Amino acid sequence: MSINKPFSGKYILEKYCEVGKIEGLQLEINRKLYLNEKTLRPKLVKINKLNKIIAQLVALIAREIK
Repeated sequence: MSINKPFSGKYILEKYCEVGKIEGLQLEINRKLYLNEKTLRPKLVKINKLNKIIAQLVALIAREIK
């Protein structure tokens, strides 16, 4: 696990959140988790699992910031 590699991050948050004075969260997901990089075919089972995990994370964050 690494932070800010290979991307420096924060561009999206600066562009869309800082200017509008709203809070934001940027989450980057390794392509290997959802894409066969040799064939470029999506791993549908993995995508569905990631969708569920992300939905749970968003729900948890929403409950915590109320």
